[in-house]
Amino acid sequence: MKLLHTSDWHLGCHLYGKKRIDEHEHFLNWLHGVIEEQSIDILCIAGDIFDTTTPSNRAQSLYFRFLRKILFTSCSHVIIIGGNHDSPTLLEAPGELLRSLDIHVIGSKTELPEKEVLLLKNENETPLAIVCAVPYLRDRDVRQSRPGEESVEKEHLLLEGIRNHFREVINHAGSVQKKLEQPVPVIVMGHLFMAGGKTFDGDGTRDLYVGGLGRICCDIFPEIVNYAALGHLHTPQVAGQNPLFRYCGSPLQMSFKEAENQKQVLLVEFDHKVKEITPLIVPCFRELVSLQGDIEEIKASLTRLLETGSNARVEILYTGNNAAADLSHLFNETIQSSDMEILRTVNTTAVKNILLPAAPRETLEELSENDVFRRCLDTNQIEGNDRNELIRRFNEVLTDLGEADKNAE
Repeated sequence: MKLLHTSDWHLGCHLYGKKRIDEHEHFLNWLHGVIEEQSIDILCIAGDIFDTTTPSNRAQSLYFRFLRKILFTSCSHVIIIGGNHDSPTLLEAPGELLRSLDIHVIGSKTELPEKEVLLLKNENETPLAIVCAVPYLRDRDVRQSRPGEESVEKEHLLLEGIRNHFREVINHAGSVQKKLEQPVPVIVMGHLFMAGGKTFDGDGTRDLYVGGLGRICCDIFPEIVNYAALGHLHTPQVAGQNPLFRYCGSPLQMSFKEAENQKQVLLVEFDHKVKEITPLIVPCFRELVSLQGDIEEIKASLTRLLETGSNARVEILYTGNNAAADLSHLFNETIQSSDMEILRTVNTTAVKNILLPAAPRETLEELSENDVFRRCLDTNQIEGNDRNELIRRFNEVLTDLGEADKNAE
């Protein structure tokens, strides 16, 4: 049996205001080709299908067109779980129709843990695998808030709630396994932050819970689990030093700081247990390039890119010694009539000329919500415990807004 593990598509995402729909369309076409070429049996998509809870019509169209194409391949089952960016109700709205096509969608925690356990069979009704499809577990899904509780107590209850839910789901999978004539692989899907997981500046990974709480140890996966297909972290990595527990990462570089990172999906081959795990490198459909230097150095680099026929999206960091104005216009003239785009130009030189800003300008697109709030606290000279408490409460508001399912009503 062959399983393909992917996650964190973030359909509909932007980079400095530029839509990335074309890149996602190329990725999904490539993924469809992989499924055909490798004769994939099961496709697991481990959350964050969309970038927001209110994705555009075009982003949704990409998603459904891809699922339709999968119906005509060897892939007999698709399992999709919701992530922290997804709207559970939007994902689950066509659930009954999709289930009839062997596309299983679990957008949020179910009332009964056994509903997150899927016994997958082939066209001959022979069991293929048992999948524990656990979606992103929101704070309110696994614990009750108590007035005046300390952060330590809150983290303990949150972790315990997550662990208990996984335990119940996996225990039910064990019960299903015992009823089978022949054992089949048990696969767990989850959208969570495992303890020891690595994020990198600029990789676009968002904290799941206020204050970075909720990092789970790998001991939540008992021996019965043959493979864990995880989502949320955008950089491919092993979880908890166990090669059977994997993050495949996002298929697109999420920022210029990720420009050199290779992206992948994971091909997992089973007999009864995992036989082999093979990373399949995702092609770069539109290069992200960060250029640095003075005016002549940057123009020379742009010219070299032009000569290769590049359609790169470019970030420019001007580090020249001389004051320079209207850099964006100057560099855009260099690439006119090409498919390249300059998304960001930063003058990093400390400019002393009174007619120019005294420091590099920042735009709101370059700042996170937390950055803006901290600037506000700085402006109002709020420090100490008051500052920490305001940041904590602001993060709670951000989390509530991020998890609000605008499609629920």
